Amino acid sequence: MSYYIFNTNAKTNERFTDEMLSEQKASCYTGSWRGRISRLCKDDIVFLYKNGTGIVAYGIADGERKMKDCDNKKDEEYYMHLNSFEVLHPPMSLTKMRELSNKWLVFRSMLFSVDEETGERFIKEIEENHLSGKHN
Repeated sequence: MSYYIFNTNAKTNERFTDEMLSEQKASCYTGSWRGRISRLCKDDIVFLYKNGTGIVAYGIADGERKMKDCDNKKDEEYYMHLNSFEVLHPPMSLTKMRELSNKWLVFRSMLFSVDEETGERFIKEIEENHLSGKHN
């Protein structure tokens, strides 16, 4: 099991972030970025990060990469369903993420891993301060 931060890239299109949250998935939509979804393996923990907001949700990758049409383009979207999906209320800020990781996290890629200790710190913080008590 690995831990990943997945940037929903809300700056490009807010609709994509909303869709990831409503459909409980991590998605890549264009060009070479789409292949990145294949880095996720079954049971990896995925934190969905929204620019300017922080971690907005997280779940466990089901390990099955899927494709679907998007914006009238065949198989333009590559995605993976996230089990045990939780939306954070409130989101975890980038400041808190940096504090917990003891690192200056930089989002140069839409998907990057964090070490196990950081991933576990994120989960503890989420469970203690960012869940409304409702589990999906």
